[in-house]
Amino acid sequence: MKNSKNDINANLNPLLDQLKEIAHLNGIQSLLHWDQETKMPKKAIGSRTEQLGAIASIIHRLHSGNDFKNGLKQCVDLKTGECIIKNATDLDKRLLKEVHRDWVKSVCLPETFVREYQETISISQNVWADARIKNDFKLFLPYLEKVVNLSTQKIDFYQNSSTYDYQKELNTHPYNFLLDEYEPNMTVDELDPLFNKLEGSLKGLLQKIQAKSESPKKSGIESLHKTKPFFEEKGQWNFGIQVLKDMGYDFDKGYQEKSSHPFTINFHPSDVRITTRFKTNDLFEGLSGSIHEGGHALYEQGLLEEWFGTPFCESTSLGIHESQSRFWENIVGKSESFWSVYYPILKDIFPSQLKNTDCESFYHDINSVNPGEIRVEADEVTYNFHILIRYNIEKKLIEKSLAPKDLPDYWNSAYSELLGVSPSSDANGVLQDVHWSSGGIGYFPTYTLGNIYASQFYEAMSTELNVEECIRRKQLGKIKNWLNQNIHQYGRRYSAKELVSKITNSSISIDPLIRYLDKKYSG
Repeated sequence: MKNSKNDINANLNPLLDQLKEIAHLNGIQSLLHWDQETKMPKKAIGSRTEQLGAIASIIHRLHSGNDFKNGLKQCVDLKTGECIIKNATDLDKRLLKEVHRDWVKSVCLPETFVREYQETISISQNVWADARIKNDFKLFLPYLEKVVNLSTQKIDFYQNSSTYDYQKELNTHPYNFLLDEYEPNMTVDELDPLFNKLEGSLKGLLQKIQAKSESPKKSGIESLHKTKPFFEEKGQWNFGIQVLKDMGYDFDKGYQEKSSHPFTINFHPSDVRITTRFKTNDLFEGLSGSIHEGGHALYEQGLLEEWFGTPFCESTSLGIHESQSRFWENIVGKSESFWSVYYPILKDIFPSQLKNTDCESFYHDINSVNPGEIRVEADEVTYNFHILIRYNIEKKLIEKSLAPKDLPDYWNSAYSELLGVSPSSDANGVLQDVHWSSGGIGYFPTYTLGNIYASQFYEAMSTELNVEECIRRKQLGKIKNWLNQNIHQYGRRYSAKELVSKITNSSISIDPLIRYLDKKYSG
C-alpha cells in the first residue's frame, strides 16, 4: 500500500481541507482541557465550561453541516460509505471509509446535546477531583448520574438514527455504541468470551504464584509503598525525565506537567504533552505515570504529520494506544534488563534511601504479586481484574441494572469477590479513576485489550530484535523505531484487528499475555 499523501486522489482535497480546519479546532479544544487539568485557577471553571461548550458546538456544526456533507457526498455514498470516485485507489477508499465513519457519528448527535455533554464533563471532572480529595462520593454522585444519563441519551441518538444502519451489529447491546468510540468494531459479544477466558487463566496463574513455597525476595525497601523513606519529588522528576528522553520522547515536541490523574494530550504530532503525579513515599507513582504516558506520547509523535487532519494521523484505537503505554510501562519498565541499567542511576539519586538494597532484590520487590485496591498500583498479574470489574460495572450502568448511587457498595463487593480486598475508602475505591467524570464510559476495556495487544506485539518484535539486549544497552530507540514502523506510522489505515493480523499473522489472542506473565512470575 502506498504511504504518501501525494498518492491521494485530487478530488479529495476540498474535503481534506475541511478536515484540517476541524482538526485545528479540536487542538484548541484540547489546549483548553490541558490548561484546565494543569494550570487553570480553580474559580475559572465556570467560564472554562462555557468556552469548551462553545467550541464543541462550533466543531460539531462544521463537521455535521451542509458544507461538509456536500463535500463528502462527492466522494462516497452517504448511506453506505462506499467510495464513488472513479479510479479510486485502495488508499482513497480506506481514507474515505474512516472519514465517513466519523461523519456518521457526528450527524447522529444534535448540536445542543454535544454542547451540554461537553459542558457537563468539564465541570464533572472538576467536581470529581474535589470529591476524591475529600473522600466524598455523594459530592460527585449528581454529576456521575448526569454523565451516565447523557451516555444513555447518546446511545439512543445512535440507535434511532438511520445513518447508523451500516453498523447494525452494534445493536446487539447498547454498551457497544460507547465501546465503539474507543475500540471501533469491537462488541460485547467478542469481549465477554475473551475476558472470561482471561479471567480464568489469570485466576489459575495467581493461585500458582501464591502457592509457591518460596516467597519473592524482599529488598529491604518494603517501605517503598508505605510511609518512608522520603523520596524527594525533584529526584523522581529528574529520573523520569531521563527515562523519557531515553525512550525517544521528543521534548522539542512536548513536555511533562503534573496533574491529579496522569494523561496524554495531543494537538498535533509536533505538540504532544504528558502529565504525571507523585508520592514522596512511593517511587513508582510518578515513574510509572511518566513511562505509561510516554508510551502514549511516542505513538502520537510517531504519526505522520503530512496526514494531519485525516484519520491517517490518528491512532487506530484506544486498545492499540494502550498497548503502547502498557508495553513501555510493564514489558520494558518493569523488566530485569531495564533495572540492570537504571537501578544504579536511581541509587545515585537516592543513595541513603536505597542503601540497604541491591538491584536483584529491588527488581523482585517491584514485581511482587499482591492483590490491592488501587488499579494504577496493581501488579501485572492482578491488573486486569481491576479492568474486568469496571467493564462489568459499565455494562450494568448502561443496562440500568445498576444505579450510580449503588456504585460504592457494588464496587466494594466486586473487589472483595475478585481480588479479595476491601477498599479502605471511596477515594481508594470508586473515586480513584478520572474516566467516568470525563465521560469515558467504554474506555476501561481498552486497558486489558492493550495488555493483550502489547504481548502479541512483543512476541512479534522479539523475532526481529533482541529486545532485552536493546534495553540492557540503553538502545531504546531501536524499540521505538520498530513501533514507529509497524504501528505508529499507519494511523487508522488499519483497524485494530487488521493491525494485529498484519504484525502477528494471528487474530486477537490472550495466549501471548499468559505466556509472558507465566514466564516472568512463575517460571
